[in-house]
Amino acid sequence: MLRNAFLISFLIYLISCTSSDNANRANELIGKPVKTSLSSGKSKAAKIAEFSTFLQKLSKDQMIPASETDLHNTVKNYLPDSTISEGFDLHIREIGRIDTFRLVFHEYFDLYDDWSKTYLDIFSPVGNIQQSIRMWDLSFEGSTNLNFINNEIVEIAYHDFFDQKDMLKHAIIPDQLFYIHKSTKVSNRVEGTVYEYYKISEQGKLRRLSQKTQISIGRQFPQATAKLLSSSELESFEEQEIKLMKNEILAQNGYIFADHSIQEYFEKQDWYAPRLEYKDSLLTDVEQLNFALLSKIQQEY
Repeated sequence: MLRNAFLISFLIYLISCTSSDNANRANELIGKPVKTSLSSGKSKAAKIAEFSTFLQKLSKDQMIPASETDLHNTVKNYLPDSTISEGFDLHIREIGRIDTFRLVFHEYFDLYDDWSKTYLDIFSPVGNIQQSIRMWDLSFEGSTNLNFINNEIVEIAYHDFFDQKDMLKHAIIPDQLFYIHKSTKVSNRVEGTVYEYYKISEQGKLRRLSQKTQISIGRQFPQATAKLLSSSELESFEEQEIKLMKNEILAQNGYIFADHSIQEYFEKQDWYAPRLEYKDSLLTDVEQLNFALLSKIQQEY
């Protein structure tokens, strides 16, 4: 379990990638971890101290220029070869820690060519890498927010200007002030956020939570399917809104309601498609967690 002291939100502004399709890369799990701690001959306590000092040193700088070859060469001893980009500037920072793992963000980039490769890494306390995930390429205006939820889940929120192809691939939540950006750089793109979630085991392994890539247009509370909800953000909702939010999760998956008034309401919605073969397993991990939270809150009214 993650300690409460490390429930943090850390905003990382990502440098642009050259790809015009900014959401064309889903998170990619890098192959087998091949790097080990430099201090293999030292005690465990010494290895932990050495790795901590190393991360602290790197985290003090916003950017490590490619010219600082000694630091770059040290980083290479910890990272898999597939996450290393020779000759480019580096940003690396620790964003979370418990006894069994350390969560690290690292990015190689070129400010002049708008090029960037970003990763989320899981290290053991002594510096042995266990997993590395390639994160999305975003536009220059884009940003990524990493947040811990409920002591065991990492939320990755990608905020950017998304085009029509993106909207067909990902459950995008538009900004509250929904609009199509008209600048020449990002013409006809919708500003919004895409959320992804990974559950962390006590051994520091990440498992991707299942989510829908398509959400019915016209729902009053699409966020109940697109992202994990929190108790704090639901405090301002009335009881009837909580009830509708919960029922929309079921309706999104074709549930047929025994309550005739509820069923009649959803039958009037253009997006509702009842399914005689409905089963609870149709709900994604995100929907199941949200449904449980909404049910709990509803009982408290």
